[in-house]
Amino acid sequence: MQQGITLMVVGMGVVFCFLILMVFAVQAMGSILQNIVPPEPEPQPRKSKANASTDVAMVVAVAAAQRYRLGK
Repeated sequence: MQQGITLMVVGMGVVFCFLILMVFAVQAMGSILQNIVPPEPEPQPRKSKANASTDVAMVVAVAAAQRYRLGK
């Protein structure tokens, strides 16, 4: 029983140490890459060309959802 507990504690300690090292490695790589790679440009908002058929479809969908909620 003592050997199993010792093995469990050692195993959990090794995994914990590995995870701590991995966190520091990822942070280091992030800071290094942030200085090397230029940031991506922000996407430009699209100008939507709303037409009558889109508006009608939306009104029909909302009406159908309301009717379903009311149980009619």
